[in-house]
Order: sequence, then structure tokens, then C-alpha cells
Amino acid sequence: MASNYSKQQFAHLRVDLADGSRIQTGQFTLFDLIDRCFSFSTKRKQLAVQILTLLSDKPATFTALLAETGVPKSSLHLTLTALEQSGLIRQERRGHAFVLSGTFGTALEEYAGFWTNWKEKSKSG
Repeated sequence: MASNYSKQQFAHLRVDLADGSRIQTGQFTLFDLIDRCFSFSTKRKQLAVQILTLLSDKPATFTALLAETGVPKSSLHLTLTALEQSGLIRQERRGHAFVLSGTFGTALEEYAGFWTNWKEKSKSG
């Protein structure tokens, strides 16, 4: 499955094998995911969770998110940029609303597919 990434995407997901059982039992949270992906301060991680939660309800512009979060413009801009570059959110054009994106999940599926294929090939080789 090939993807077309219009921008360079990055998040540094730190895999913790203990998370599997937490995910299966519903104990893994959005904050946990953000914690595994970004080296933000706790306050910035909370802001990222707040932004994602707001966007899960409806798309929102920078101005609307600024009003909802009450954080300084620079903090919001930096957090939105990181979330966008990681593929968690997207904005069609400057000035338009931000929405949740499937790019992050697609990238994870592609990595998982690579690993599964590589592992299978290594057994037969």
C-alpha cells in the first residue's frame, strides 16, 4: 500500500510493549499516545490532547482553537505544526479549518506491514 505524503511527516513513536494490554483493555489514553510520540512538556502534551479532542467534535480554525484553548498564539502554532507534521491533523489551506487526519494511522499500518513482510521473508530465506 503506497501513500502520497504531501509534506514530510514525523512523530517519534516510542513503543512500549506493555501498552498492548492497556490498549486492549481500554486503559490506554490519548494522552498516552501523545506522550509516546512527542517530547513536549506535560503542559504542551495536555494542549495537544485538548486540540485533538476539540477537533474530534468538529473542524476548527486557528482563531477558534485560540479562543477555545486560551493559550498564547506561539504555543498553539507550534503544537498545531507538530500535530500536522506528524499526520494527526491536517489543514487543506492556510486559514481553513484543521481536521483530524488518517495519515498517522496509515503510516503506522505501512510500518507494520513492512515488518510483517520482512519477518515472513526472513523465515523463508
